[in-house]
Amino acid sequence: MLRGAFCFVTEVDLSAIGDGAITTDQEALRCLRKLGSVDVISLKQTKYKPIPFALAVFFFQILKSFSKPYNLYFSRGSTTSAILIFLRILTLRKTKIVQRSLSVPFGSREVKLFKFNMVESLLRYGLLLALESFVYYYVDSVTVAAETYRQELVQSGVKRDKIYVTNFVVSEEFLIQPLKSKIDGTFKFCYVGGFHLYQDLLPVLEAFEIVSRSSRNVELLLVGDGPQRSRMEEEAAKKKLSGVRFVGKIAHFSLPAFLSRIDCFVSLTRKPGLSISIVEAAAAGKAIVAFSQKNSVTYSNYFTHKKEIYLVNTISPYEIAEAMQLLYENSDLRNTIAHGARRVAEQNLSEKTQLKQLEELIQKTSTQ
Repeated sequence: MLRGAFCFVTEVDLSAIGDGAITTDQEALRCLRKLGSVDVISLKQTKYKPIPFALAVFFFQILKSFSKPYNLYFSRGSTTSAILIFLRILTLRKTKIVQRSLSVPFGSREVKLFKFNMVESLLRYGLLLALESFVYYYVDSVTVAAETYRQELVQSGVKRDKIYVTNFVVSEEFLIQPLKSKIDGTFKFCYVGGFHLYQDLLPVLEAFEIVSRSSRNVELLLVGDGPQRSRMEEEAAKKKLSGVRFVGKIAHFSLPAFLSRIDCFVSLTRKPGLSISIVEAAAAGKAIVAFSQKNSVTYSNYFTHKKEIYLVNTISPYEIAEAMQLLYENSDLRNTIAHGARRVAEQNLSEKTQLKQLEELIQKTSTQ
């Protein structure tokens, strides 16, 4: 087993209430700590306000870290990696830097999903594009969550031999939850995540309205928070959807037991990349309905339509409702997908798998 001294630097505020990014970092840290000692530097937006002050503290913590002889830096975020590269050049250190790109190797391509005006969108896109080009040229290694994202980077000119696949990892608590093969009273559809425009939650609400007209004893549980929550609550009230429940944020340690009680997980994000909420729902053995544009490869590394997941190709409420209704009525298909999803998680998303991948990454990067 490798033993080393690592510094884990992330733009995610690990002191905040858990969301997908926090969970992803915490699971990666859990594995990394089994391979060596790890110091953590995170952007503490909750503790230090306003944000320019938090950024200044973040920068000086990174600068201070260069006085220590780390084997590797693990960095999340192009800005963080750019700071590390700049300080490495400034201090003449030879410390190796690993950029954690996960399932979104090009954040610049996400700008269009946010509600910025045209000028701000162009500025953000240009800045991110320049940062990505700089970072991918100078970092020693890049990690992505699946082979598809490695191909995307290679096609954009990043050298293949510096790109490593390190799968997402889920905790054992999700994998040990009992599989729910029978409906127990009310059939529960569920979403877990942020309430953002790119999550397309309004079509889910409209789809549930269609399903609830013909099917009794159905419920839609919406877990999380965000800028679109108030609008969602207003729409549910206007449509008089008594079967919709806004659960709010729940502690991550409570999520495995919560998911074990639901029947179907629905996530229709237009944001590219595999989300941790989908991964955890798969590990919990849920039948998942997800959005995948035609020719998209987001899910193809792990999931097959109607075997481990149910994919819709549009965000039409009618197509979504058809998928939800089918999984409500067809227990054989629902159980096939649930068992398949759990199998995918066991084979590809376990701690054992990521430890093996991390060991290879650390060994090769350290000796380059």
